[in-house]
Amino acid sequence: MNDQAPRRAGYLYYQAVSFALLLVMAGFSIAGLWGVVGLAFPSLTIESYSFKSLRTRTQYLDENYVKKNGLYYRKMEGDTATGISIDDATERWRDARDEALANERRNAGRQVVLWLVAIAVCLPPYLMHRRVVEAAARAEGVLR
Repeated sequence: MNDQAPRRAGYLYYQAVSFALLLVMAGFSIAGLWGVVGLAFPSLTIESYSFKSLRTRTQYLDENYVKKNGLYYRKMEGDTATGISIDDATERWRDARDEALANERRNAGRQVVLWLVAIAVCLPPYLMHRRVVEAAARAEGVLR
């Protein structure tokens, strides 16, 4: 009975560590899968508040420009601004939208890389701890 206590504590340690590693891998897997979705469809994963004015050209023009005499003037620049045509405003909207989506893809790529690193770091210790737990369970007769 006396020699059972240290083995039981070690067994519980290996169980706790393998469970913690499993939870870490599950958490990073959820974030990594969200990153994969962000890589494939960045307009779905981008924050709606920051992307709100870029969804359509009309929203972008309404929030950033004032139309006077057929030209569009930046709202923030006041009277010193020079006007631009609708084609130039559309080009600026496309550039801003493409930049926002590229930033979202870049962030999603970082999530995927972090997921792969977490799996590469956590999987070997998890498998080792799991083998020890299974061997101890077989020795105690819990597993066959």
